[in-house]
Amino acid sequence: MKIYTQYLLFVLLAFFSISCIDENDLLSEGDMLFVKHKGASMPVLVRGNFDSDVIILFLHGGAGGTSATHIEDFSGMVEKEYAVAYWDQRHAGSSQGNFAKEDLTIELMSEDMQMVINMLKHKYGDEKKIFAMGHSWGVILGTHYLISQENQLHGAIFSNGAHSSEHEYSARMDYIREFAKEMIDKGLSISEPINVEGETFKSLEEIVNWTEQNDPIQTWKQLKIQVELVPAVESYVENTYFQNPDAIGNVSFQELRFQSPYFTIGGEINQVSTARIINNFAAETSIQEFYDFTPEMIKIDIPISLIWGKYDPIVGLEVAEDYYEVIGTPEESKELTVLENSGHSGIYRENIKFSQTLIDFIEKHR
Repeated sequence: MKIYTQYLLFVLLAFFSISCIDENDLLSEGDMLFVKHKGASMPVLVRGNFDSDVIILFLHGGAGGTSATHIEDFSGMVEKEYAVAYWDQRHAGSSQGNFAKEDLTIELMSEDMQMVINMLKHKYGDEKKIFAMGHSWGVILGTHYLISQENQLHGAIFSNGAHSSEHEYSARMDYIREFAKEMIDKGLSISEPINVEGETFKSLEEIVNWTEQNDPIQTWKQLKIQVELVPAVESYVENTYFQNPDAIGNVSFQELRFQSPYFTIGGEINQVSTARIINNFAAETSIQEFYDFTPEMIKIDIPISLIWGKYDPIVGLEVAEDYYEVIGTPEESKELTVLENSGHSGIYRENIKFSQTLIDFIEKHR
C-alpha cells in the first residue's frame, strides 16, 4: 500500500507539472542540447547573450544536484553579458541512463566535462572562450578536470568547494568550535540533545570538547558526527551575522518548477539516489571524501577567481585561502573575493556582488 501511495503521488505531481506548462519561456531564447557519453544522456541548456565570445559552463553541486535551480542566479546580470551553459551531470538533475557505481566516478565525470566543452565549441564556434563556474561539488569536479584532462578552459570561477578533504574538515571543525564558544560566552545553549553514531551531546560544552579531542578527522564515524554538529551553531551564525539577501533574478522558482525544460521530479529522484551512492551518506562508495588534489594543483595555471562566503559551515574560507596558495596560476591572474554576508550559498545571498565579481574577472581575462 505504501508503494502504491508513493506511485500515485508521483503521477499526480507529474500531471500537475505538465498541466501548469503554457509556454516554455526558458527556451524562448535558448538551446536545449544533449551530450551522450558512456551510458549517460546529459542535458545542457544554453541561454543568455549568444553574441558574446564567452560561454560560462556551470558545474552544479551535489554530487547529484542540478543546474536548473541556478538559472535564477545568473538570469539577472550574467546572462546579459555572456551565454551560460547549464549542464546536468551524469545521474544528476534531468540526465538519463542506467547507472551502476562504476559509472559514477570523478574520472568519468571529468571526461564528461571535456565532452561538454567540445560540444559547445563545435556548436557555437571554436573561437568561443569557455569559463567554468563551479559551486560546491562543482569545484571538486572542476579541479579534477584541470589536473587530469587536456584543459580547454580560458579561466574558472570557483565558489565554496574543496580540493582537499583534510582542509575541508579542519575548516568545518574550526567553525563548530569557534561559534559554539561564542554561544557559550553569550549564555546560549542547544535546544535539544543531539544523538549521532551512538553518542549524545547535551550541551555546547560537550560539543567543544568533542571538536578538541577529534581534530583532525580521520574516520567515517568522526565525519558523520561532525556533520551532525554543524546545525547546533549554524542558525546562530545566520541570525547573528547575515543581513537580508542581496539578489536579482529574472526567473522565478515557479517558472523553474513548472515551465522548465528540466524534469524536476526526476531530478529530485536522481539527487537522492546519487547522494546515496557517491556522497558521504555511504562511506564505502563515496567519491568525494578523504581525497587530496593538492600535490597536482601546481598544474593549474589558468586565471582563477575564488568567490567565498565568509561563514560557510560546509567548506570554510580557510579552504579558499589554501586553494589560492597551492595553484600554479600567476599572482596577477588569481583572486579571492570574500562575501561578508554569506555562508555556503553566496551565489544567491549576495548575488549582485557575486555576479559583478564574476563579470569583472571575465572582462579582465577574456
